[in-house]
Amino acid sequence: MAQQTAIDWLRKKLEETYDKEGKLPLAYTFSLLNKAEQMEKEQIIDAWMDGNAYQASPKQKALEYYNENYTDKI
Repeated sequence: MAQQTAIDWLRKKLEETYDKEGKLPLAYTFSLLNKAEQMEKEQIIDAWMDGNAYQASPKQKALEYYNENYTDKI
């Protein structure tokens, strides 16, 4: 089975928790978004490490890559 992406996980959780009026509590929605964001970060770091396993300290380099490319972009 293929690994579930953060977006797929979030979509499934949102669909599971809508109430009968199609609404979600705002605090719960933000908690799901925070969890999905953390999952995405881990997936990006893991993918970078898989592609750069030959480098010294790949976990540290992966974190540097993530921070350079995916933080403070707003």
